[in-house]
Amino acid sequence: MCKNLQLIIITCNIPNKNITNLIIKNILNNKLASCINTINNIESYYFWNNKLKKSKEIKIIIKTFLHLEKKIIKIINKLHTYKIPEIITLKLKNINKKYLNWMKKQIKFA
Repeated sequence: MCKNLQLIIITCNIPNKNITNLIIKNILNNKLASCINTINNIESYYFWNNKLKKSKEIKIIIKTFLHLEKKIIKIINKLHTYKIPEIITLKLKNINKKYLNWMKKQIKFA
């Protein structure tokens, strides 16, 4: 197991439940995250091709470790339907030690 573990959260907005489920299952089946939360009915406002757009999306919140970030981003980019998916990584501190220990048991470190 890795000695220096930096906990991160990766967030991504996804256009529909089918793609959301596909991404989640791929990440979890590969043991790249301990837990993934979804928040349904996110309303996103943005400019695309010089036009103001509004979309209903699902936000996923992926709890994992920094050394797995690239693998997770690769999965998201492969399965996501957007040309430019929103993928944001946040580094965390002050994590509950019991939760951190549980996370370590859920994730493959090889």
